Amino acid sequence: MRSRGFSLLEALVTLVIIALVATVLMQSLLYVLGMRERVLRIDRDARTSALHERWFRDSVGAAVADRVDGASPFVGDASSVRFLSQSPVTGEGVWPIAWRLDRADEGPRSLTYAQGADAWRVLPPALLDARFDYLDHRGVWHATWPVESRPEEALPRAVRLVASRDGRPLLWWVTIAAGPRLPPSLQFQEEAPGADL
Repeated sequence: MRSRGFSLLEALVTLVIIALVATVLMQSLLYVLGMRERVLRIDRDARTSALHERWFRDSVGAAVADRVDGASPFVGDASSVRFLSQSPVTGEGVWPIAWRLDRADEGPRSLTYAQGADAWRVLPPALLDARFDYLDHRGVWHATWPVESRPEEALPRAVRLVASRDGRPLLWWVTIAAGPRLPPSLQFQEEAPGADL
């Protein structure tokens, strides 16, 4: 018996089928690689955003009271907040820091952290309708701090940053751990409870 080989037509059909399968596999591979890249980018952005929010929470949550006539009392309005923090980015101890909503023109705002002469842009100019709010110890939100009707409260109960970014709401809410009133060591002698001088 004589073995017979492939005819030219059979070889061409086989090559066409292999080429079609290879094309489908390459398209599937490119789709999977594109999906992987998108997932990694979303994950990276989510981690970066979480780190930025943690930075904000750590520094604001570690706010401490300074004397009203001191160098760094807690002062805030809708576009910035300044205070003493026990959690500065650089250095140790208590440092005066600030969080600002900067805007170059009438466009979106960026979130900036400032400590001493240094400033770092934390969020790029993509924040719309951004503002800081301050919660007093009666549960009322204010656009500025200190509240004139309650000068005894050196610190708010909480601070929040409200904005929209890329069409999604952004809400960072931080409770301040320190007590709202000045500790006795920072009060004036006549204000200190039980002072007999």
